[in-house]
Amino acid sequence: MMPPSPRAGFTIVELMLVVGIIGILTATALPRWHHMQLRAKRAEAPANMSGIATAQQAYAGAFDTFVTASSNPGSPLNKQPKPFLTGQPGWVDLGWKPDGDVRCTYATGVYGGGAWFRVDATCDIDDDNNSAILRYYSDASTTPGWRDLYPQRY
Repeated sequence: MMPPSPRAGFTIVELMLVVGIIGILTATALPRWHHMQLRAKRAEAPANMSGIATAQQAYAGAFDTFVTASSNPGSPLNKQPKPFLTGQPGWVDLGWKPDGDVRCTYATGVYGGGAWFRVDATCDIDDDNNSAILRYYSDASTTPGWRDLYPQRY
């Protein structure tokens, strides 16, 4: 007579426990993962703003003045990347363009009687009609550099 073989495998309770733990981990990780995706998509803005600021400094070095350029692309914001229109006034003079399509609109203006400039990036990455605004100051009334005007937004 053969000895009884030991039971192999897991009980239903053990399997339910593992599935429950995986469900809890997924429920806590998904919102954070989505938030990090939005922040990664918005990461284009500081890099592009730095490029625009560099172009402004180069233009001022050559012509002793800064350039004003209106919002580009000018179409309403949403989460889909849009082509940057390189032929718009101001942007032609500035000579700056992004590497590809953009998720934010960019504008730059001259302030303080021509003493300094500001670059604005407006983004609606999650398509909820609430924009995040990032702003770069060249100098003057505030410390130079860029700031997030709505840091609670992604």
